[in-house]
Amino acid sequence: MNKPKISIVLTTYNRSNYLEEAIESILNQSYSKFKLIILDNGSDDNTKQIVSKFDDKRIDYIRNEINSNDFINKAFTFTDYKYFMITHDDDIMIENFLKRSIEFLEDNIKYSLVASSIKLIDKDGRNLKKIRPRLLGDRSWAQYEFIKTYMLRGDIIPCPTIVYRSNLIKDYKLNYNFKVGPAVDLYLLFEINTLKKDFYLFKDPLYKYRIHKNQDSNQNRLSLEFQVRPFIISLLDKANLNRLSKKYEIASLGIILQICIHNFINGELNFKGFKREI
Repeated sequence: MNKPKISIVLTTYNRSNYLEEAIESILNQSYSKFKLIILDNGSDDNTKQIVSKFDDKRIDYIRNEINSNDFINKAFTFTDYKYFMITHDDDIMIENFLKRSIEFLEDNIKYSLVASSIKLIDKDGRNLKKIRPRLLGDRSWAQYEFIKTYMLRGDIIPCPTIVYRSNLIKDYKLNYNFKVGPAVDLYLLFEINTLKKDFYLFKDPLYKYRIHKNQDSNQNRLSLEFQVRPFIISLLDKANLNRLSKKYEIASLGIILQICIHNFINGELNFKGFKREI
């Protein structure tokens, strides 16, 4: 039986110091039926030279002259194969990541996407001995259920580990809505969860996620939640999920409060800043 193929889109911008390791982790996957599309979003470092080190027919390199959100959304046009994913330029796939993900989707037709937990590493690749999210077992969500989980726990699905069925992207013309701010991944998951589509998350960490100061999610956790909030409320209202929208509105403020307290305790926010955010 022919194994299905996946398009792996790696978007990158001025992270040549991490890019080589990210590419190697993809090329070394135990599942080899993929096309790796590297979208260089106007890098002015030695990104092109790093990519040119790899002599592999599975790699396509496309460079934009300027840094542009529209160029990032070009990723969603690479859906000719059965499966599709967008991954990060500073993270590392564990060797059996693709195999586990694709075999699961092949065996479980009801799920439109699958993701995995992550191991956290520091800027130098050292294991931080932390797995996120903390789960007792695999999790799954039907329509609206992920949204309800978010209200209790925040974002539980590590977005760069998501493998989608390409038909999901094509049928609903999905891409990133950059009007919502940096939380485009989260907003996309909310969009999909308003549809009759099921999600699955492996407890096993199959992906190493790098923590460093130059990440949107690390630098702007408060503004990320503040910016996406009105758009999610509008999305739920348009889907006639008014009760769910009201619950999210309250839960979102709770998430913002948790972030404020966490940042204050960790010294990332002084008392004056804490009062301002509250």
